[in-house]
Amino acid sequence: MRFIGADPDLHTLSLAAVDENSVLRGVLVVKNLKGLTGRPAALGLIGQLVSCGDRFPWLDDPVAAMAVESQEISYTAQSGANPRSLLLLAPISGALVFLGNLLEAEEVYLPAPQAWKGSVKKQAHHKRIFGRIGWECQEKAGYCCPAPGYEAKLDYIKCFNGKLNPGDWKHITDSVGLALWAKAEYAKNKRKKEVLSELS
Repeated sequence: MRFIGADPDLHTLSLAAVDENSVLRGVLVVKNLKGLTGRPAALGLIGQLVSCGDRFPWLDDPVAAMAVESQEISYTAQSGANPRSLLLLAPISGALVFLGNLLEAEEVYLPAPQAWKGSVKKQAHHKRIFGRIGWECQEKAGYCCPAPGYEAKLDYIKCFNGKLNPGDWKHITDSVGLALWAKAEYAKNKRKKEVLSELS
């Protein structure tokens, strides 16, 4: 059973899969073509996703749930980013939700940033995520990446249309966190259904 997290971005999109034991099994990073901005960047990234999104060798097991981060204007404004960029992320999020259905995920979620990571600062939150999957990490300039040797634990790690850089773990770690959130939400919903079934 797999749980997928997806972190939408105009330039570096990341997906991660964890199993029922919170073991990180695979990572997929899709980079955009250089020089693209605005709407062409959004369309370019969706095109990249379509060309490789259904060929994940690490998804041999059924997909139980997938979480795609949704966007909120107030949260984006507080982070210092331009809220207008959300208009360009919306079609990318839509393409990822479609991918979840294409992969026949039992449940697909669109959690707001506050729902899955709260108000914890990014670097501290990333440390927690690495801890939850049992990986050691090292701090870089404002983000964390795996300590040496940990990437070798993955069944699959692939970067399309570019080289995987340490800085890409800013996006990858968010997608891992979303996958873990999807796993917890799926378990909570399953238990709720069981309780309701017992009461009926």
